[in-house]
Amino acid sequence: MKKTLLTLLLPAAMTAFAGNMTMTGWISDAACSSGNASSAAAKRDCAKRCIESGEAAVFVDDKEQKVYKVSDQKKAKAHLAGKVKVTGTLKGDVFELASIEDVKE
Repeated sequence: MKKTLLTLLLPAAMTAFAGNMTMTGWISDAACSSGNASSAAAKRDCAKRCIESGEAAVFVDDKEQKVYKVSDQKKAKAHLAGKVKVTGTLKGDVFELASIEDVKE
Protein backbone atom coordinates (compact mmCIF):
# COMPACT_ATOMS: atom_id res chain seq x y z
CA MET A 1 0.00 0.00 0.00
CA LYS A 2 2.77 2.46 0.91
CA LYS A 3 4.62 1.70 -2.31
CA THR A 4 1.46 2.25 -4.36
CA LEU A 5 0.76 5.55 -2.62
CA LEU A 6 4.33 6.72 -3.21
CA THR A 7 4.08 5.74 -6.86
CA LEU A 8 0.92 7.82 -7.21
CA LEU A 9 2.18 10.86 -5.29
CA LEU A 10 5.69 11.15 -6.74
CA PRO A 11 4.66 12.28 -10.24
CA ALA A 12 2.29 14.86 -8.75
CA ALA A 13 5.06 16.20 -6.50
CA MET A 14 7.48 16.43 -9.42
CA THR A 15 4.91 18.35 -11.46
CA ALA A 16 4.46 20.83 -8.63
CA PHE A 17 8.19 21.58 -8.59
CA ALA A 18 8.33 21.86 -12.39
CA GLY A 19 6.16 25.01 -12.44
CA ASN A 20 7.34 28.56 -12.92
CA MET A 21 9.66 29.99 -10.32
CA THR A 22 10.85 33.57 -9.83
CA MET A 23 14.25 34.61 -8.50
CA THR A 24 16.28 37.80 -8.31
CA GLY A 25 19.97 38.03 -9.02
CA TRP A 26 22.47 38.88 -11.71
CA ILE A 27 23.30 37.96 -15.27
CA SER A 28 26.98 37.15 -15.25
CA ASP A 29 29.45 35.28 -17.42
CA ALA A 30 30.21 31.57 -17.09
CA ALA A 31 33.93 32.17 -16.42
CA CYS A 32 33.52 34.42 -13.36
CA SER A 33 29.91 33.46 -12.50
CA SER A 34 29.20 34.55 -8.90
CA GLY A 35 32.41 36.63 -8.84
CA ASN A 36 30.70 39.18 -11.09
CA ALA A 37 27.32 39.06 -9.35
CA SER A 38 27.12 42.57 -7.92
CA SER A 39 26.09 46.09 -8.83
CA ALA A 40 29.68 47.34 -8.90
CA ALA A 41 30.39 48.96 -12.25
CA ALA A 42 33.66 47.05 -12.63
CA LYS A 43 31.85 43.70 -12.14
CA ARG A 44 29.12 44.62 -14.64
CA ASP A 45 31.76 45.73 -17.17
CA CYS A 46 33.75 42.52 -16.67
CA ALA A 47 30.68 40.33 -17.22
CA LYS A 48 29.81 42.29 -20.37
CA ARG A 49 33.36 42.01 -21.78
CA CYS A 50 33.54 38.28 -21.08
CA ILE A 51 30.15 37.59 -22.67
CA GLU A 52 31.02 39.72 -25.70
CA SER A 53 34.23 37.70 -26.10
CA GLY A 54 32.37 34.39 -26.14
CA GLU A 55 31.60 33.29 -22.58
CA ALA A 56 28.05 32.08 -21.98
CA ALA A 57 25.67 34.25 -19.97
CA VAL A 58 24.53 32.67 -16.71
CA PHE A 59 22.10 33.67 -13.95
CA VAL A 60 23.38 33.93 -10.35
CA ASP A 61 20.68 33.71 -7.67
CA ASP A 62 21.07 36.59 -5.21
CA LYS A 63 20.14 34.57 -2.10
CA GLU A 64 22.21 31.41 -2.49
CA GLN A 65 24.72 32.55 -5.12
CA LYS A 66 23.78 29.45 -7.12
CA VAL A 67 24.73 29.65 -10.80
CA TYR A 68 22.28 28.55 -13.51
CA LYS A 69 22.80 28.23 -17.25
CA VAL A 70 20.13 30.18 -19.11
CA SER A 71 18.14 29.03 -22.11
CA ASP A 72 17.91 32.36 -23.94
CA GLN A 73 21.33 33.98 -24.28
CA LYS A 74 19.94 36.92 -26.26
CA LYS A 75 17.42 37.81 -23.55
CA ALA A 76 20.08 37.46 -20.85
CA LYS A 77 22.63 39.64 -22.67
CA ALA A 78 20.10 42.47 -22.84
CA HIS A 79 20.07 42.69 -19.02
CA LEU A 80 23.70 43.07 -17.99
CA ALA A 81 23.47 46.52 -16.41
CA GLY A 82 22.09 45.55 -13.01
CA LYS A 83 20.01 43.25 -10.87
CA VAL A 84 17.27 41.24 -12.60
CA LYS A 85 14.16 39.24 -11.77
CA VAL A 86 13.82 36.05 -13.80
CA THR A 87 10.79 33.82 -14.15
CA GLY A 88 10.83 30.39 -15.73
CA THR A 89 11.35 26.72 -15.10
CA LEU A 90 14.38 24.72 -14.11
CA LYS A 91 15.16 21.84 -16.46
CA GLY A 92 18.20 19.98 -15.23
CA ASP A 93 20.88 22.64 -14.77
CA VAL A 94 19.32 25.08 -17.27
CA PHE A 95 16.92 27.84 -16.28
CA GLU A 96 14.35 28.12 -19.09
CA LEU A 97 13.64 31.86 -19.16
CA ALA A 98 9.99 32.82 -19.55
CA SER A 99 10.71 36.46 -18.66
CA ILE A 100 13.49 38.67 -17.38
CA GLU A 101 13.21 42.23 -16.12
CA ASP A 102 15.50 44.78 -14.52
CA VAL A 103 15.09 45.41 -10.78
CA LYS A 104 15.77 48.73 -9.10
CA GLU A 105 17.99 48.44 -6.07
